Amino acid sequence: MMQLIKKRLILVEDELIIARSLKKNLEEFNYQIIGTAIDYEEALQLVKNNTADLVLIDIRLNGSKTGIDLAHYLKANFPQLPFIYLTSFTDPKTIELAKHTNPAAYLIKPFDTNGLYCTIEVVLHNQLSAKKEPTHIVLSLGNRSEKINVNEILYLEADHVYVNVVMASKKLVVRSSLTKLLEELPSNVFFKSHRSFAVNIKYIQSVTNTSIYLSNFEVPLSRSCKADLLSILKR
Repeated sequence: MMQLIKKRLILVEDELIIARSLKKNLEEFNYQIIGTAIDYEEALQLVKNNTADLVLIDIRLNGSKTGIDLAHYLKANFPQLPFIYLTSFTDPKTIELAKHTNPAAYLIKPFDTNGLYCTIEVVLHNQLSAKKEPTHIVLSLGNRSEKINVNEILYLEADHVYVNVVMASKKLVVRSSLTKLLEELPSNVFFKSHRSFAVNIKYIQSVTNTSIYLSNFEVPLSRSCKADLLSILKR
């Protein structure tokens, strides 16, 4: 029987006991917690370096910046990434500040874990239903822009502050992070096979323990990603 791919969550919570309990409960609901953070900076690193489906954010965090500050960053830089506030704040001022970030939900502590599960499932479903998968993307290439068909992209390769967009006939170099560029591309077309690579699934010809072969190209495959990729290819 094919195993469903787990949804990937980031947990931002400054109280370690609560964070550990939440992580355990969410894993029992078959979510993958790809990282936990106790402050704004840790959360930024998790978001920038991973591809997540949802972020759970406590409003009060360690340090001077709050979960609302983090939410503003997500809205500006990862607009397709939904987030849910998990907080004990019910005062009008905090709620008004939170409303301006357009969260997917606002849950008050203490909350029932079954209720949290239901909220997460509805948020993820709504996100998937509302997402319009683009057929084209406009890439900024220095002093010019170029519109390309996403189906012409074979794979993406991160290179420091740039991403190489590789097609059969040419390669374009874009100043962006791989994570941010993937946010603009159809999630059902591209698979992140390695921290520095993402491939167009329809061009995959064969897979080994360490590599993906796309016609004349070989792309690295992380061991931790292989099972998810094989599951997708079996669909």
